Amino acid sequence: MALVACGGGDKPTPIETPDAAVEPVPNLTPNQLLTRGRQTIIVGTLGDDASDRAMLGQARFLRDLLPGATIVTDTSIKGAWPANPIVFGGSDVNAALAAIELPDRPSTPTAIG
Repeated sequence: MALVACGGGDKPTPIETPDAAVEPVPNLTPNQLLTRGRQTIIVGTLGDDASDRAMLGQARFLRDLLPGATIVTDTSIKGAWPANPIVFGGSDVNAALAAIELPDRPSTPTAIG
């Protein structure tokens, strides 16, 4: 999965994803993600109107660079995730990402050294 922050226009239409067992997401390099097949760009819709438009604009720009990529909303992800997701927005503005239990991070940076 690729996480991308931020970009205007109309909201994409939702798609249905099949209910299936959730498989672990492999660690991929950007090149591996791009060569695995069609990407699905998942834009967040939980932000204010301006941030939602900004994310959608950025997603459309990225879609132009990825032949065959589709754009869906975070609220359209039901059941299994698409095979090659690219997620726009953090868990505060993307419902699909917020639904994933991520490891805790320290609230303040930790000095190393």
